[in-house]
Amino acid sequence: MARPPTPTFTRAELEDLRRHAVGATLQMTWTGETGSIWNAEHDHLKTLVDAEHLLLAHKQWQQPPGFTTVPAAHPAWVMVEAEENLKNLINIWNNITDVTGPFAMTSPDAPGKRLAPRLDVFLRTYEPLNLFLEVMRGQREIRYDEIPALEHTLTQLFNRYQEALRSRPLARAIEQGKINAKRNLRSLTNYVEDLYDTYASLYVVHLDLGYHIADRRNIANATYTRLREDLRTLFYARHRNPLWKDDLVGHIWKIEDAPLRRCHAHLLLFYRGSSAEQHREDVTHLQNRWIREITHQEGACFARLDRKGDTPVWVPENTGYLIKKEDTEALGELTSYLHYLIKVDQLFGLEAGPKSYVFAKGNTPRRVAGDTP
Repeated sequence: MARPPTPTFTRAELEDLRRHAVGATLQMTWTGETGSIWNAEHDHLKTLVDAEHLLLAHKQWQQPPGFTTVPAAHPAWVMVEAEENLKNLINIWNNITDVTGPFAMTSPDAPGKRLAPRLDVFLRTYEPLNLFLEVMRGQREIRYDEIPALEHTLTQLFNRYQEALRSRPLARAIEQGKINAKRNLRSLTNYVEDLYDTYASLYVVHLDLGYHIADRRNIANATYTRLREDLRTLFYARHRNPLWKDDLVGHIWKIEDAPLRRCHAHLLLFYRGSSAEQHREDVTHLQNRWIREITHQEGACFARLDRKGDTPVWVPENTGYLIKKEDTEALGELTSYLHYLIKVDQLFGLEAGPKSYVFAKGNTPRRVAGDTP
């Protein structure tokens, strides 16, 4: 008997993911104002996890999803009502398309969107399900002699998906996804470990940078290409930007795309802990520079809130804090957050290409005179 398929995340990993994606709201700061918006990414994570679990069960189905019929007013017509399995598949198909969003990456140097392999195969195979929306709502009448064609279509979709689930290309894609996630996780965690091998403490500044979503024009323009250019302007003009000073020893950034706020970047800056006092106001300065200067008042900074919507979460955004090497709890939270940033891509993320970068980190630090490990 074939081994049952395993989900992308274990229960422990899911608990860790939810801990970092908690909250139904995001705090948004823009030109002189702060407000709350719906945290769509939190719901999207749950949507994709739930979808994957149902699709894993789908692999064990012995027959295609079906429907029942009720006589209509005209004897040659019947009313079609989807059965529960068919309703669930249609709901999942629509939910996944909501998560992937309506915007396409059109720039040649932009990364494409990537779904978990099983979800991607389901979305492509079952695309005709959107034709069954009226069936699901119980509002579609069809001619009695059309029923065999409807049954044939559902059987075809079912067989194609079952075949795709058992295919070697899908198995390779799932395995490659695991390898990529492990490699990226190892790269970031090793980088942080290298920083702490060099410095006894680090002052960490965490920002989530994007664009103000109240104006739909901002969202349409919140593309990967623009975000990369704005990040380049913010981060790499070090010779003209006194904010970085000489004690910025490392950085990590990761770009994500979400339907509600489009492209945004998670940015972590690492300064020598010994100079923490010099950087207490950096968050405010960086926010102002991002919003007012770089994005010309179209930018915004975001922060996750807890489930009550009024308390920052672990590794909160728009703040800075000192983490010492011996503070294993705080260091563990930082590492766990990096895991979250990378591992959510196993469900939905951006596919880096030859000319596009989804995340980046600084160079391995070199110890200089005066540094103490």
